[in-house]
Amino acid sequence: MKNRWSDAEARQYCDHYAPRWGEALALRVYTSRLIGAEADLVMHGGGNTSVKLARENLLGDRIDALCVKGSGWDLDSIEPEGFPALDLAWLRKLRKLEALSDEEMVNQLRTHLFDASAPNPSVETLLHAFLPHAFIDHTHADAILALTNQPDGTELIRNALGDRVLVVPYVMPGFRLAKLAAEIFEAKPDAEGMVLLKHGLFTFAADARTSYERTVDCVDRAESFLRSRLRGRSASSSRATEPNAASAKMAQIGPALRGLLASPSGNPDQPHRRVILEHRATPEILGLLDAPQCASLAARGPLTPDHVIRTKSHHLFIAQPALNDADALRRQLADDIASFRTQYDSYFAEQVSSKGVTRSKIDPDPRVLLIPGVGIVCAGKTRKDAAIAADIAEHTLRIKAAAEAIGRYEPLGDAELFDMEYWSLEQAKLGKEVEKPLSRQVALVTGAGGAIGVATCIELARAGAHVVLTDVDDEALERARGKVSRIAGGSSCAAVKMDVTDEASVAAGFDRACAIFGGVDIVVA
Repeated sequence: MKNRWSDAEARQYCDHYAPRWGEALALRVYTSRLIGAEADLVMHGGGNTSVKLARENLLGDRIDALCVKGSGWDLDSIEPEGFPALDLAWLRKLRKLEALSDEEMVNQLRTHLFDASAPNPSVETLLHAFLPHAFIDHTHADAILALTNQPDGTELIRNALGDRVLVVPYVMPGFRLAKLAAEIFEAKPDAEGMVLLKHGLFTFAADARTSYERTVDCVDRAESFLRSRLRGRSASSSRATEPNAASAKMAQIGPALRGLLASPSGNPDQPHRRVILEHRATPEILGLLDAPQCASLAARGPLTPDHVIRTKSHHLFIAQPALNDADALRRQLADDIASFRTQYDSYFAEQVSSKGVTRSKIDPDPRVLLIPGVGIVCAGKTRKDAAIAADIAEHTLRIKAAAEAIGRYEPLGDAELFDMEYWSLEQAKLGKEVEKPLSRQVALVTGAGGAIGVATCIELARAGAHVVLTDVDDEALERARGKVSRIAGGSSCAAVKMDVTDEASVAAGFDRACAIFGGVDIVVA
């Protein structure tokens, strides 16, 4: 893990943000972005950071405040507005309570904001509040998770990081975890960080640079320890499929797979809840999928519980796929998807029964499919959602394999994962957008480089469709893609060169569309 702190960059952030927000928050933004830029530390809204400082109220009183990452912000692009400020003294008084429900915790956080319009503070706000340090950084570092998700995770962490880093047993995020972490810290107040087993890493310090550098140091030591344990051990197969061949297979099976993943919507106007697919097939991925332990690892939970809302608790592994027999492969995929749905239904029923709770069941469809010879295939209501799941799945596949190679990958069990998957504070991260008439559908438009074609694509995008623009003119096609992407977003449209007078070009164009989105629902020619 490389230390990316730069005095020159830090000064630039201070020059830009400090006049309005103060130097402490300016540096908090800077190091948060450094952390967010490292996918091995956090991904897609994961992790959180905070700074304690003084704020002035309308009466001119100086009040101690906690500025903590707010919901909806990613660390790699966070702005000062992404750190809602709260009354720190009041938050610390809450520690006196014996218990605090999630609903009341959220109420206390929102009613003690300095700005009522600010985003919801992180679910781990109280942990940040109960620790004394000015700067606190929380990450889900891959190397840390490879060590904590082990039967002897505590011992591995202590061997890797030494006694400067505390170890906290797994407790679901919220009030109980905040109290426990504070108690463990107070027993060793010279600690520089703490590892939350099967969850992630916290580091802290009096200044932004030291807290950030402690994160880098801890992760670097964990990576070195992991490499030393992996020496001479391979987690991958050397007989992997070539990525180009895997992409060709994806183009062939994408439409069938997408159809099998479409589930009844209950809406007679749109009877099926379609999905958009995202495909990943690097040499590393294909090698890991061919490894003998991959099926077993797919059935075990995520690296950190935060991922469950994106990928579900388990991935669907397709064993020995019949890639050279389309009919047989379709039957195999249908059977395996049906089995996954049945298993999810059983998991849901068992958990609500054993916990004595009532929950509205989330759809039982897999989010991540692992297909040897093809790659990782992820499903989402948009390509962005599918890509987020794919990013997480890539890291998960690699780190699970590494963890298994040095011991046994042992994540949280179903009971804990269910609590996270159905926790209202986690589900709130996904948002509740109203779907448009053509949401979840893929439209392919020929002649998209012309004026009528561009206008058609824009209207399709406004209606929620993912759009494949095709044309024989490269320059016109790229200009059109730029215009449509401003409406649809870059991930929801794609440009594919295609000559409609050439059968081979048309076939290749459709194959490319299927490889990008998983299939095509609408053709405008």
